[in-house]
Amino acid sequence: MLSILFFLSFSFYNLHQSYFAFAEMEYLKEKQRIELTLQFTTHDLEKDWLQKDIINKELSLIKQDSLTLSKIENGLNQGFSIGHQQNIIPLKLSGFETSKEGICSFYLYSEKILLNSEITVQFNALMNTFPKQQNKLTFINKGKKQTFVFLKNQSKHKIPI
Repeated sequence: MLSILFFLSFSFYNLHQSYFAFAEMEYLKEKQRIELTLQFTTHDLEKDWLQKDIINKELSLIKQDSLTLSKIENGLNQGFSIGHQQNIIPLKLSGFETSKEGICSFYLYSEKILLNSEITVQFNALMNTFPKQQNKLTFINKGKKQTFVFLKNQSKHKIPI
């Protein structure tokens, strides 16, 4: 009986049909920088990053030392990028946390930058590992919110500033 319950639990854990990631990004004009929170289902991100050798164990077990944070920062920048005037804006990782509910949150920011025209956001995180991955961005600028959905066949959006 216990083995059947374990099998059913394991099967459900690995066979969910929907994959989602969320981002909330704000341009702070007074600081001239972007602040961003990225949230993922922890086991989906771990599966992707273990395959890509970005991490070598569960996120909750990882020490937040500079080498590890650098690898994670690079992994996040591969799956989420911001283009402005034909340049990619580098995002710096300030930290991350995992929750008991199975969500991991990453906190990023840009160096000082003056945004005076549109930006192009690419949010293709996890889409190669999970073809049905859907990512959602809420962008806040001047107190106004805009929401964008990113799919495998539309992983970029132009956003007016």
